[in-house]
Amino acid sequence: MLAFTAGIFGASMGVGPIRTWAAMHRAHHQYTDDPEKDPHSIKRGFYWAHCGWLLKKPKTTVFYRDFVEHEFPSKIDKTASQLDESTSLISSPPSEINLEFEESDSESAQINAERAQRALGTLQWILWQERWYVFFFILTTIVIPISVCVLFCQDSWVNGLIYPGILRMFICQQSMFSTESICHFRSLQVTIPSQPFNDKNSSVNCANPLVTLLSYGQASQNYHHEFPHDYRVSSSVWAFDPTKWFIFVLSQLRLVDDLAKAPQSLVVQLQIQQQQHVLNHLKSQLNWGTPISKLPMIATKDFRKLCSSESSNNRIYIVIQNIIHDITPFMDQHPGGLALLKASHGKDATKAFYGGVYGHSTAAVNLLATMRIGVLDVGNDEDVWRRVAREESQNGDEDSRRNYRGATVEDLDIRPAISVNPSTPLKRAFEVAFENEFTFLPVIHEKNKRLLGVVRLSEQKPVDTTSASKEPLTIEYMHWFSQKAKERYAKEDVKDSTTTPLNSKILRPRSSGGKNYRVLTPLTPLEELGKFFNSGNYFAIITNGEGNLVYGVVTPEDLGKYEHSRPRL
Repeated sequence: MLAFTAGIFGASMGVGPIRTWAAMHRAHHQYTDDPEKDPHSIKRGFYWAHCGWLLKKPKTTVFYRDFVEHEFPSKIDKTASQLDESTSLISSPPSEINLEFEESDSESAQINAERAQRALGTLQWILWQERWYVFFFILTTIVIPISVCVLFCQDSWVNGLIYPGILRMFICQQSMFSTESICHFRSLQVTIPSQPFNDKNSSVNCANPLVTLLSYGQASQNYHHEFPHDYRVSSSVWAFDPTKWFIFVLSQLRLVDDLAKAPQSLVVQLQIQQQQHVLNHLKSQLNWGTPISKLPMIATKDFRKLCSSESSNNRIYIVIQNIIHDITPFMDQHPGGLALLKASHGKDATKAFYGGVYGHSTAAVNLLATMRIGVLDVGNDEDVWRRVAREESQNGDEDSRRNYRGATVEDLDIRPAISVNPSTPLKRAFEVAFENEFTFLPVIHEKNKRLLGVVRLSEQKPVDTTSASKEPLTIEYMHWFSQKAKERYAKEDVKDSTTTPLNSKILRPRSSGGKNYRVLTPLTPLEELGKFFNSGNYFAIITNGEGNLVYGVVTPEDLGKYEHSRPRL
């Protein structure tokens, strides 16, 4: 009876039968902001989103017709047979299921059968309302208003047609249409728009009470688009939502059931994620200084030369926590005076900065970070790289905290490693890379098979050995993992050594130096790999647990391909 009444008087809105309106609303949620597939797309203009879609025939008529047919099939016999088949499949569990589960399966089958029967009945009623829509529209918009006005109010039929008929329909339509136009128009600041749950589409929550009244409590469209199954328009108990109150009363009268509500924990989780997204966007617009991982390593002797050079007479360099800072732009503004800074020129001022002379504020620490120019290579930079991990986990973007649901490097489907030696002709390295579609090749020692570095073929031009007087070797173009390894290799005599065959085992690189490179294993979580790339690294060596066999090289592109191809929840 409730559905029958809603179907009749719902026709008085003048926006089409239930079948068309419900299907169009589903299309709006599925293709939000798509200029072609979203019937209320705000990208086609405010007027179109408000009422233009109803007054003007859309270009994609075939798409909408097919979409309506897909959501609410008009062939009821075919639909009924499909529901019967699915119900019969559910009702007859496989014979291999244990007897202890048969009772629960039978109950589940009965529930599914009841739901299927109810869905069939709902579809039949929707199709019936569509067939009689024009009749119901005339009845509720013309006949009943005129009859009430003439017979009970002793007024003219014209007033009955205009006021309770056409004008009522117009006002109700504006209330409904405002949710698709005003509540999707972010630039209309008078509505006090916000997007506390998602900013990937145009839906907003309008905090203006007038908009809330105009839309009959449906102004929180950002919530509605994230939780479309929720019968409420807001998780707040005190939100003005007459529709929610009406449905709740009907549920108490047992006229409706199965009210869907989004779990409060899920609502709060999404709010926190959006707040973090906004914070990350704000962080990206601020100057946090050059990340430590991207600063050049400067040897102690080179730093001393820099401080004593003539070009540095008017500059002040200080070292704090092994990070070299050029504080020249700030020296005239320093509250402690210029003399104190000059006294620290070329020296380690860590203790003085952190309380020995004056305990500086967090604002001072942030300002100091904008003056970084390099990392002092003192041979023991473990504290520096621990600080790198801490800072970049705090200032990292969303991608570094992306949830890969337990996936590891092994899930990237890494191909077997191919390696070359420093003495390998560069032409041969190009051939190996081309044959195996590699852009990075690990470079190992000819004798002890130790990992020395990599050669990045994308940085090199194809080698033309015909015009060269001497064939170029890999050693001339490779990236070394450490300066010490390069110097040690130069002292060794490897000319007469037998070249290590490709695919050979590779030993772990020495732990000292080479902090821009890191050895990871196939069991390393992808979250850790993502943080590694976000800290400024452009490739990672994948090795086994002992570090004596390299499986391959992984790049940010490999991680990006996995993100685009993985299944979505």
